[in-house]
Amino acid sequence: MCENKKNITFCTCKEQELKSTLNLKMESFKIFDNKEEYNKRIYHWKLEKTVRELTFEETRKIMGQIIRPSKRLDQELTAEFVVDVLNTNAEFDFEYSPEDGDELLIGVSYKYPQVENHSRPFLPEPMTFVYENKEWYFGYIDHFRYKQIELKKGNITLQ
Repeated sequence: MCENKKNITFCTCKEQELKSTLNLKMESFKIFDNKEEYNKRIYHWKLEKTVRELTFEETRKIMGQIIRPSKRLDQELTAEFVVDVLNTNAEFDFEYSPEDGDELLIGVSYKYPQVENHSRPFLPEPMTFVYENKEWYFGYIDHFRYKQIELKKGNITLQ
């Protein structure tokens, strides 16, 4: 169920979930000479629900800055494509009905940890989508203003 050729299926199954950080680092050293494998990327997602507005006291303790979401992770995964899929035929591998204030984050990361000082190309910031008035749109929830809880997370397989 985690593979779909013309659609995105948001899978809660995680291939690397059972692997320890140490095992992943050891694998990185083993495959380092294979640049294609070493640079392999995976897509991941996280679904959050907005539960309430933060109090004045809570907002006073927050430090940081808002990082704007990317509109594209690569040639295949763009905000326009994801919004279209979310609003027509998105598939989650669990029972889910979106509600106003839900936020979906989609990011990309390297499959294997970086080997010491051997850096790789920069990866874009995640894309974020918000559900409101019975549809998804590209945007984000102000985390300096609203409290959210994580509902689910997992990986995306594109083919």
